[in-house]
Amino acid sequence: MADLILVTKADGDLVSAARNAQLEYTSALKFMHPRSDWWKPKVMSVSSVKIDGIAKAWEEMQAFHRVAVDKGAINDRRGEQNKTWMWRQVQHDLMSRLESNVEVHKKIRIMSSQVYSGQITPGQAADDLVQTFLGNL
Repeated sequence: MADLILVTKADGDLVSAARNAQLEYTSALKFMHPRSDWWKPKVMSVSSVKIDGIAKAWEEMQAFHRVAVDKGAINDRRGEQNKTWMWRQVQHDLMSRLESNVEVHKKIRIMSSQVYSGQITPGQAADDLVQTFLGNL
């Protein structure tokens, strides 16, 4: 979930649409549980053409940053991000190695066909492919 939502293009013929979008996002946020007890997300409209709302949006970003630093949330979020990136890399590397394994590659078409036809479950096929991969390391 976002900490600040900016509705852009709040100028010219789009002022009304931007105002409506801002109201809809604000309403939607009322039904969502904030991800922290120390910050309530806000919705603001901005226009780069009229240079309207940009200074207030920047002030809000700075306020969020100050509070997040005080609460230790910046480091916590960065740590969680790093763990997520680590696991994404692990998944990517494992899938690349799995897909490039000759024995696994031979079985993929067969397993896919058997799963499609209902001869075996997706879990059985996955287990078989993983076992083939691990057996060929």
